[in-house]
Amino acid sequence: MDSGPKGLQNKPVITSAKNTSGATTVKANLNSTPAKTFTVQFFSNPSGEEGKKYIGQKLVTTDASGNASFTFKPASKVAAGQMITATARARVRPPDPGLLSGFGVTLEELGDLTPLS
Repeated sequence: MDSGPKGLQNKPVITSAKNTSGATTVKANLNSTPAKTFTVQFFSNPSGEEGKKYIGQKLVTTDASGNASFTFKPASKVAAGQMITATARARVRPPDPGLLSGFGVTLEELGDLTPLS
C-alpha cells in the first residue's frame, strides 16, 4: 500500500482483457499488503465511465512481497467496445467492511489499446 486516499488501498492494474472463443479473459496485478486476501471486483463499462455493470469477483492473495498476478474469466462474454475496470477490498471480519480501493486502471484492449471486441 502507498500514500493517498481510500485508506491507502492500491488499485488493481489490468494488464490484458481479450475476447477469444466466445469468452472474456482478464489478466491483472495487485500490489498491496503482504500475505493478505483481497476481493477484486470487475466491471464492464461504456467509454469514460466506471463501475457500470458488475461482471464478477475473484479472491486474490498477495505473496510475501505484497504482489499478486491473476486471471479472471466472467461468466458471460463482455460486449465488444466495453472497457474493464476493477476494485480491490481487503477481506476483514464483519462488521468492518474493509478498505476499498478506487477503480483500477481502465483498460480498453484488443491487441493495442482499442476497445474490447
